[in-house]
Amino acid sequence: IHTLLSVRSRTQGEVIVMADGVRAEQEHLRDEYERFLAELVWTCAHHGSGTMTPLVFDHHAHQANTTRRALELVRTPLVLFVEHDTPLVGEIPLDDLGALVRSGFANLVRLHHETHVLEPHQHLMLDQAPRTLGHMAMENPVPFMRTVQWSQRPHLAATGFYRHIIGSYFGTQSRTMIEDVMHGVVQEAWNLHGLAGWEAFRLVMYAPPGDMQRSTHLDGRGDDPKFAMQYAYDG
Repeated sequence: IHTLLSVRSRTQGEVIVMADGVRAEQEHLRDEYERFLAELVWTCAHHGSGTMTPLVFDHHAHQANTTRRALELVRTPLVLFVEHDTPLVGEIPLDDLGALVRSGFANLVRLHHETHVLEPHQHLMLDQAPRTLGHMAMENPVPFMRTVQWSQRPHLAATGFYRHIIGSYFGTQSRTMIEDVMHGVVQEAWNLHGLAGWEAFRLVMYAPPGDMQRSTHLDGRGDDPKFAMQYAYDG
């Protein structure tokens, strides 16, 4: 709920909340899950003014396939993807970040969850310092860094791009997190093709001066294990 309200406080756009069901290994949590769903539906009704839609699955579909279904409902050229335990923080110029995507330079702009780029991740950054497209390309240029690190931390992306990756890299029978597939896909493209590999996905990270953190982590899973994913491809 905290994450949902952090999104609502920054945009009045339509919000689709994906509730992906209870997996067999966690059947003992069903009552708790259903109590949460009741709170979620109430929050959407009372804070959404008709613009928050709970998308509730009656079976465990997992993240990639709930996203596939949610994208069928999206009517905008851009989509802001926020996982349930990664609330937004700080000032986020969504309109200007959207302009960066609409310019065609980037397909996806990620919001960082650290104050800076950590040393172990430096090799995944194509830029060692923030850059902009300049005033010729954008009215209000925003600083960014190109990256080959796919992370499911909050990000703003082109809707068409998202539909493409879900349709290309996830079968309808798969039961997996998006990051678990895409981080390898993007890095393999970079390893094989260099800059052309980056251009196939065009990922950047918003890099404002000073503290870069624009989301935090509530650690929704806690001590629960990360259960095995199911990778399946149609046909």
